[in-house]
Order: sequence, then structure tokens, then C-alpha cells
Amino acid sequence: MFSAKSKQIYDVCGVRLPLDILAKSWNAAILLELELVPAGTLELHRSITPKISKRILSNQLNELEQLGVIGRKIVPETNLKIEYELTPRGVEIVYILKQLQLWSDKHNKHLLKNAE
Repeated sequence: MFSAKSKQIYDVCGVRLPLDILAKSWNAAILLELELVPAGTLELHRSITPKISKRILSNQLNELEQLGVIGRKIVPETNLKIEYELTPRGVEIVYILKQLQLWSDKHNKHLLKNAE
């Protein structure tokens, strides 16, 4: 998941790891969807579609699960349906994501104006 070089970078600048997790394709959208309610792959695909492919969604879910940000559980009442949900670590990173969104809402207009 992470190369030896990226692990060295994270040792020097620890804030890069959560930023890289949030910046990776679709992770923010997936995490925000799971904050609302645990969901299966199909529900996530429908809520994020038409832009995300099933393959990319599956890859991102696996990576987020390996990082311990989301968990997977089997819902026994439903033909062994798999649902994903935020772990306590995931709840914390969603809080960070929402704080970034608040900052963005407050400052983006000014920053974009100055960038012209």
C-alpha cells in the first residue's frame, strides 16, 4: 500500500498521511457516504455514480479497510450481504474532512480570487 519512500516521508511529516488518504480518488466521497449510514458496495456505487467505476470503488474500499478507516461486516439476515461502516479511526478522519470543508467554505472565494 505504501512504499518505503512514502513511509519515510510520513515519518518526517506525519500530517501527509491523513491528507493523502483524503486526497486519494473518491476516498472523501466514500467516507462521507459511510458517515450517514453503513452501506454495501451497490449502495455506495449508486450514491457516488455515475463517476466512480465498480473496480475503483472496490479498490478504494479494500484500501480504506486495510488502513482501519472502515470496517466490513456481514449482515446475516440478508443472504450474507456485506456492509461497510466507519471505524472509530474513520469517524476521526471524517471530522478532519469536515473541518477542511468548513475552512474551504470560508476561504476558497478569496484564495481563488487572488490566484487569478
